[in-house]
Amino acid sequence: MATKDVVTTSTVPFQYQENLFIAGRINIQYQQDGEAKSVSGSFEWLQTESETTITLLSPLGQTIATIKQNAFGATLQQGNEPLRSAQDVDALLSETLGWPLPMASMRNWLQGYALNQQGLREAVRGQDNRPMLADGWQLQFVSWQQETEQIYPKRIDLQRYTTQAGEVKLRIVIDQRKNP
Repeated sequence: MATKDVVTTSTVPFQYQENLFIAGRINIQYQQDGEAKSVSGSFEWLQTESETTITLLSPLGQTIATIKQNAFGATLQQGNEPLRSAQDVDALLSETLGWPLPMASMRNWLQGYALNQQGLREAVRGQDNRPMLADGWQLQFVSWQQETEQIYPKRIDLQRYTTQAGEVKLRIVIDQRKNP
């Protein structure tokens, strides 16, 4: 399937999907013990109305971690380690991975949405790909792709300072998107 970059001022409507599968690549840059670190790999994102599951994969395709979030809380499974759980998915991930992954907000961002000041979901258009602040992150929709009549993010860059991991930068590239 051919994708093309699209200007974000398009009038083509966004269609938010409750049930969605996304596969792509991710790069995370952060600091640990005063040293710059970088992690690259791929991910698979599966969301339904009631649950979100993200699988983080190494560059060779091996599962690094499986994270699930639903109304009862969040779980993280890494290899043969014991299953970890918590009520807050973002805190669980930051604590166990050593860097934050804003999974709760990504349900919107991966589809080109952000919450406005009233907490309502809004399609991000007309931003001229400029960075914006969302949920404590500097968020930039760098490029877009068009599939049939819809426009979706192709690349999203995130940046945030944390006391635990210093300046954290995430680059997300979406390679595949479909309704399960």
